[in-house]
Amino acid sequence: MNLAAAGMPHIRVEADALLAVFPSQQLLEVSCHAEGADSLFAEAVLAAGGRLVAVIPSPDYRARRVSPARACLRQAARAAGRSVRDAPFETAHRDAYEAATTCLLDSADELVAIWTAVPPPAGAEAPPTP
Repeated sequence: MNLAAAGMPHIRVEADALLAVFPSQQLLEVSCHAEGADSLFAEAVLAAGGRLVAVIPSPDYRARRVSPARACLRQAARAAGRSVRDAPFETAHRDAYEAATTCLLDSADELVAIWTAVPPPAGAEAPPTP
């Protein structure tokens, strides 16, 4: 999701405050690590001493949907000894995003949602809203 750059520091402060109530050993973030809110929250979890699990909708997801600057989050998940879960789709498309979202929701004890409340541009293929 495209978050306005001006709002990112405020969202990060709120994410840090939310995470501060949990012991770091209990923090396990399960996400697709897409641009915007996914990546911002993953960075906050890592900063709080938590771990990451990357759910990858398809093998080409990183190339199609994640900038090189954010690709390091998948490697961080592996480096932290956590799995990278791949959905059973060859290409990134709506069904792959829905399968990844289902995996995320099935894995969650707590759910944190950050969004702009603005619909994607016409023709954009955005992941579904849970």
